[in-house]
Formats: sequence, C-alpha cells, structure tokens
Amino acid sequence: MKYFVYIAFLVLSVRTSGSFAQSNSSYTEHDFQRDTLSKTVLQQKIKNARLLFERDSVIDVELLEEVLNQSVYGKYWLEMADAYLLLSEMNKATGQCENAIKNAKRANETYTSLNQSKGYFASIHILASCYVILENYDMAEQYYSTAITVCKKSDKEEELKLRLALGKLYVLTENSIAKSYLQDVQRSALDNNYFSIAAESEIELGNLEEQSGNSEGAKEYFNQAKIHAIHAKNNDLIFNSNLNLSNAYLNSNDDVNANLILNDASNYFSSTGDTLRMINTTLCMADQNVQIGNYTDAINQYTYSFTLSGATANLTTQTISAEKLYSVYNMTSARGSEAIKAYNNYMQLKDSLEKIKHIKQSLYTNNQIALNNVQTDVEVLEKQRKLDQQTIDLLEREKEVNESEIQNQRALIYVFGFLILAFAAAGFYIYRNNKARKRATQLLYLKSMRSQMNPHFIFNSLNSVNSFISQNNEREANKYLSRFAKLMRQILDQSESEFIPLSKEIEVLELYVQLEHERFRDTFEYTFEIDASIQPDLYEIPPMLVQPFVENAIWHGLRYKETGGQLKINFIDRGEFIEINVKDNGIGREASRRLKTKNQKQHQSAAMSIVENRTRVINNLFKTKIRFEIIDLPDERGTEVKVFVYPISAK
Repeated sequence: MKYFVYIAFLVLSVRTSGSFAQSNSSYTEHDFQRDTLSKTVLQQKIKNARLLFERDSVIDVELLEEVLNQSVYGKYWLEMADAYLLLSEMNKATGQCENAIKNAKRANETYTSLNQSKGYFASIHILASCYVILENYDMAEQYYSTAITVCKKSDKEEELKLRLALGKLYVLTENSIAKSYLQDVQRSALDNNYFSIAAESEIELGNLEEQSGNSEGAKEYFNQAKIHAIHAKNNDLIFNSNLNLSNAYLNSNDDVNANLILNDASNYFSSTGDTLRMINTTLCMADQNVQIGNYTDAINQYTYSFTLSGATANLTTQTISAEKLYSVYNMTSARGSEAIKAYNNYMQLKDSLEKIKHIKQSLYTNNQIALNNVQTDVEVLEKQRKLDQQTIDLLEREKEVNESEIQNQRALIYVFGFLILAFAAAGFYIYRNNKARKRATQLLYLKSMRSQMNPHFIFNSLNSVNSFISQNNEREANKYLSRFAKLMRQILDQSESEFIPLSKEIEVLELYVQLEHERFRDTFEYTFEIDASIQPDLYEIPPMLVQPFVENAIWHGLRYKETGGQLKINFIDRGEFIEINVKDNGIGREASRRLKTKNQKQHQSAAMSIVENRTRVINNLFKTKIRFEIIDLPDERGTEVKVFVYPISAK
C-alpha cells in the first residue's frame, strides 16, 4: 500500500517541480551529505546480507526487501541492482531458476545503464548458468557471447572466464568446436599468466581427449593442469587435476603411477594444512586400491580417513569412510569383529548425517518459502518502479510541448494521481479496519476465555467462611474473608490487562495458595522458591497463567490425601526463558479421574481446554512463546507441571 502512496506523491510533486534545472538548483550540501549517508547504510546492509548468505546459507529476505524499497524510493539504482543480484543468487541457491533469471535481468539492465562492469558480468554468469540448468543452451550461449563482446577490450581476465564458461557449454552440448575453442582459451590464459583459467581449460581438454580414447594426450593435459594449478595455488584445481591424472593412469593399467600421484597430492595438502582435501585424496587412493584388489592398503587408508575425519569433526567424510571400510571387510570375508565395528560406526554416523540432512532440507524449504513470499512484493515493487519511470518520461516530454498542452496533461495527471490516492487511501482504510477487526475479535475471544477462568474456588471459599461461622469462629471467618476479598480485588484489577508484572502474578498465587491452605491445613504444606537472578518487576506475563495448574494440583491431587501433602512452586531462571514449576505429591491425575463424577470430569477437561486455547491465542496475538508440559510422576505419586515463558520486558 505504501507503494501507491509514494506514486501519488510523485505525481502531485509535479506542481512544485518546475523545470529540471530549477529542481537541481535547490539541492544543498546538506542533501548531499544525507544521500551519501543513506547510500552508505544501504551498502552496508547489502554487505551484511551477503556475508550471512555466503557464510551460513541463511537468507535474510526482509533485509533485502527493505534495501530494495529504500533504494527505489531514494533512486539509488546501483544499490538496487546489487540487491537484485544477491536476490538472484539466493534464488539460484534454492533451485528457483526462473525467479533467479528475472532478478538477474533486472540487475543486469541497471548495471548496463550505469556502466558498472563488475556487476554486469556477475549477473551474466548467473543468467547463463541458470539457463544451462534449465537446459536452454541457446539462451546461455547468447548471454556468454554478448558479454564476451562487451569485455573484449576492457577486461581480459573476465573475457577469458566467460570464454571458459562458453567452452564448457560447448562440451556439454557436444559442439564440434569445443576442443579448438578451449585450446585457444588455454593459450590466451597462459600468455596473460592467468594460471587458474589455464588449468581449468586443460582439465576440460584432458577429459575430451580421454573420451576420444587418447589416453596419453589426456595425461599430458592433466599434468599441465596440475602444474598450473600449483602455480596458481588453487587447491580445488590441484585436487581435480591430480584425481583426473591418477584415473587416467589407472585406466591405462598403470597402478603404480596412479597411486604415486594421489600420494604426492595427499602430502601436498598435508603440507598446506588442507585437511579436507587430504581426506578426500586418501579416500580416492583407497577406492583405487579396492578397484585393483589391494584390500590391505585400502583398509589402512579408509581407517586413516575415518580417524582424521573424526578428529576434524567432518561427519560426511567420516560416514563415507565407515561405509567403505565395512564394504571392504565384507569383500575380504575376514576380520569379523572389525567388520561389525565398522558397520556399527557406519549406522551411527549415517543416522547422525540423516538428521543433519533433514535439518538442512528444512532450512532449504524455509528459504524457498521465504523467497516465494518476497517475490510477490518484488513484482509489485518493479511495477511501481516502471510506473515511476513512466511518470518521469511523461514529465520530460511535457517540456517539449506548448504551455496549453502541458496544462491539459497536468490536469489529467492530477486526476490520475488523486484517483490513485483515493484508491490507496480506501484500500489502506479497509486493510487497517480488517486488521483491527481481526485483532479486536481475538482480544474479545481472549477476554471471554479469561471470564471462563473465574475459579470455582469462589464458591468453595464461601462455604469455608460459612463453616467458620457455624463453628462460632468469627475471627477465622473474618481473617479468611479479608484475604479472599483482597484476592478477588487483585483478580478484578488485573482482568482487563493482557499482561501484568511477574511480581503481581506471584502475589496472586501466594494469596490463593494461602486461602486453600487455610481450608486444607491438615492435608498439605506448600513452598514458594524464586531464583535470586529473577527480577519479577522487570518482566510481564499474562495474568492467571499459572493459577489453573496450582488449582488442579490442590483439588485433583492433594485434597484426597489425609496428611503429608506437599506443593512446590518454583520460579527458575533458564537464561532465555523462565520455567515455572508446579509439583505436587498428590494421588495423580489417573487416580483423581477414577474418583470423579462424570460432571467433574467434564469440568476438568473444559478447564484444561480453556488453558490450551488461551495459550495458543496469546502466542498468536502477541508473538510470545508460552508453552507447558504436564508430567505424571511414577506410581501415581503426583503431578508436575512445567510452564515455559519467554518473558516480555515490562515497559
């Protein structure tokens, strides 16, 4: 809705805009400092979102949406393009290639208009790679070719990266020029000392040679890639080139050289402290030994990778090592105890890995949902931006016509603007009323539930007063009635409040328990314990949150005991939340149910239903995290209730 209000503001601002020169003449140093600060803030927000995404794969779409809104409103086009670029990367990471293409195109258009080459090429890579994923190879080739033409004279390294990507696309589509094209990329990369690009193209060329049956040519390319990758200190390419070279020797039945190459690679990664690649290289060596039937070395290597993975807390490679170690033991039909141990290790690690995968899948799904939700808002924002641009174009064209035509056009614009403003205001009014009505309905429902929670101890308490009077114990009756009146007054005072200080809730609970103890003095004793770290006046919770559980403990557990009843109410500081623990040693819920009439059972069930419904509504309405657990203690020795409250700081 705020977008429509902004559009109306733009249209109505025509009245005071005058000419473009007049508008600029009023731009002050203060305005410049303000805009510079705003840009700095937006750039930092984008940087923070990117760091979070690249480090933890967490998607902060709300932050991105905020940046997009602010950049469009402030006309900070570069920051808007950066936000769209990051949004497209997030789309791609969650498998939403269609949305990734939309957002990358938006970024690409703006980068092009601003002549920002770095962002332009980054968006091209996303567009082309997404089209490859969608198997639209023609569009991918078109984007790569266009970008290569653009950067041919300005950025040689970027040109070679794009040509390498295009060469890989030719390999994927089995284009006949793939080999010669990659050879040209390799030569150009070496001429300009871009060794990583050279090594990557040589790996692709080696794979092509191997596919065509030229094993020696493949080895030569893989060996060159290895040398250039080491020169570039690119461990990814070092690993890939060594693995490809080793496999090429293995395919030529040269087991010795195949093993030596991987052993050298493992030593290299050990010397550079790259533990993960050292583990993966060891696993590849073990796989090769299994392939040639050298089970003893394979077992030692799998065992080493298993131990090293455990020491570095790499659950994935440790699980793979355990699985393969168990598989080799089965192949040898020996060392039964080791095989059983390896199998047990594998099953335990597999279970842990599956749990982690499930968590990651949940995060992946949540990220997809979050991006889907924000995409709708982005589409609205884009429509608004285009409408803004159309308005600006219209104003520019007005300068070229005579004054009378300008006046007529302005009149139409005013009408259009006022109509939009009227529709926006009406829509906002309806939206606000609907939201207020929904909240009022929930509050009314919450109040109705609170009214149902008026404890039936009112009637029982009056019976107790009557009992004192009948025994001519006027003093006890007056004392009891005074406490009862104080309790009722506090409950009524708090009945209109959604939240009260924790200290007030404790005070009401103490009064209530004192009254019940007066009536059942011979039946139970009680204690209150509050952690010293809890400051009751600093937190707020819903009123009468704990009283129903205390009432249940007394009336459905302790009152059936003749003596020795204990009621413990503890307020425990758990750091991020407070645990309120209500524990009794009564007869337990099951025994209590057996003693009740049908009507009493229905009353208790309804009471707990009210507590559950009230808790759910409070959590939804006020975004709290209140929950409770009811635990039946063993051998019907009572009941324990744990109420978990993430407190709202008192204002």
